[in-house]
Amino acid sequence: MLPEKGSASDGASRRGRKKKVGHTLRRRPARSNGKHPGGRPTVLTPALADKFISVMLNELISARAAMKKVGLVPSQVHRWKKMYPEFESHYREALALRTEMQEDEIIETADYSPPEIAAKARVQMRARIWSLARMTPKRGDWL
Repeated sequence: MLPEKGSASDGASRRGRKKKVGHTLRRRPARSNGKHPGGRPTVLTPALADKFISVMLNELISARAAMKKVGLVPSQVHRWKKMYPEFESHYREALALRTEMQEDEIIETADYSPPEIAAKARVQMRARIWSLARMTPKRGDWL
């Protein structure tokens, strides 16, 4: 006869509250809300969030590239956007500001480049327009 799922004989109950230690069962301490003890604490600090946003704005790079420079993973930043509305608003404002700064840079290149280097300026503008198109969100109202 097979043991039922979630029985003590399979090592742990379905909810993960009991754990088999040798031949005895040991209970993990529960939180006040009844769930198992929580996982790893968040890495988000105001200093790290400011560093991430300032790297993105100062270097005019994509959010993913700024994550790599600061040492973050995209899933962390997306989780923070869901968990902390204040961080999400700062992130969205930074994206809008970065877009404006890149547009200004393109316009400056077009307006103030001397005729002798028109071909170089054109290549620079096309490259910046291409990168701007890939960094701008493509769906939904993002502002």
